[in-house]
Amino acid sequence: MLVATIATSLTNMQGALAFRDVQWSIVWIDAALLAALLAIALRANRFWPLWVAAIQCLALAAHAARAFDADILPLAYWWIVGKLSYPMLLLLIIGTERHHRRRLHGHRDPAWSLVGQ
Repeated sequence: MLVATIATSLTNMQGALAFRDVQWSIVWIDAALLAALLAIALRANRFWPLWVAAIQCLALAAHAARAFDADILPLAYWWIVGKLSYPMLLLLIIGTERHHRRRLHGHRDPAWSLVGQ
């Protein structure tokens, strides 16, 4: 998520994005992030990585909607693509805190599934 944030920020440094058209550079960054999040979610023993991947899928769907319907307001496109990262970060914080709390109480807390190994 951090690498995707940096890459998106570097994309925005080239000039202000108007979000009047599909932002293809951001689409590719979001697609790569979705692939990474899905790979993590499929191996994790927690529910929250799957929710994070689902939210990222919504961001990718917003790009697709904009590509198919040019009448979507640029503000709505910007809002969906730009603001979905906040719930993702919240889930990451909650998941990290819960993991820390379990470890603090001495519980065994395997993070990854051993299925397929």
